[in-house]
Amino acid sequence: MTTQQPEVLYVPQLAAKLGRTEAAIRAAVNRGADWLPPSFPMGRRLAWRAVDVDAFLRERAKKGGR
Repeated sequence: MTTQQPEVLYVPQLAAKLGRTEAAIRAAVNRGADWLPPSFPMGRRLAWRAVDVDAFLRERAKKGGR
């Protein structure tokens, strides 16, 4: 049985995927850090589309992580 990735990620899921803490993600969002994929508001929560996160990470890997 395979585990299906959720379509929308919130801070805890993004933190786990990026190997960062939730506090680091929130601080980076507040600073507008360029190492975060584009996000969008979903109600009162910040969210990321899983496909966008995967594409962002692939693109960053091609550029050498910069």
